[in-house]
Amino acid sequence: ETSYNHDQEVKNNVKNDQVKKDEVVVIPDMEYIGQFAGTYLIWQNEEGLYLLDQHAAAERVRYERYLSKWLKKDLETNELLLPLKIEISNDLLIRLIDHETEFLDFGVDLEIKDNFVLVKKIPNWFPEGYEEIYIESMIMSLLENDFTSKESLIDDLAKLLACKHSLKANHYISSLEANQLLSDLRKCKRPYTCPHGRPIIVDINMNTIEHWFNRVI
Repeated sequence: ETSYNHDQEVKNNVKNDQVKKDEVVVIPDMEYIGQFAGTYLIWQNEEGLYLLDQHAAAERVRYERYLSKWLKKDLETNELLLPLKIEISNDLLIRLIDHETEFLDFGVDLEIKDNFVLVKKIPNWFPEGYEEIYIESMIMSLLENDFTSKESLIDDLAKLLACKHSLKANHYISSLEANQLLSDLRKCKRPYTCPHGRPIIVDINMNTIEHWFNRVI
């Protein structure tokens, strides 16, 4: 007689269910229960339990938002009253000269000086307080990667910046914040995987749970 291995069944269920969800891309109605380990949000409905990775979810939301903004023909930008001064190494400055005008395609107007860059204009959706981090990330990504097209560069930057500012693991949030995150995630085109391909939501159906407690045969 073989013993029932509920851990393996959960793994199989999650794997199979994930494939289905990527095809359907619809999040069911569910009720928020709470948070586990400051990282996973727990939901329920009549079908079972759902675990949501809060960082992966926030990353997906920001990624699609940033991608949409950058793919617009008319970028929405803000001219800075006080230009942002970012110090970088001479080696990077020399390499950056050949790419200076490329930043205009991303809503960033910068001027290269002797040992720093002066940023005069940025996209108006850059989060306040993260402007310098975002610009530095853009500079490093542009200089260190060999992109075959503008689209691939936009995709890479959207992924990079989405990760920088997204809700992190081991961070406790309120039920209001959890519900808002789910609401934002519902608007995404691919709400079940993060931009890097990791799962955002997995479920444990009621039948599996009842098997664990020997309530069904």
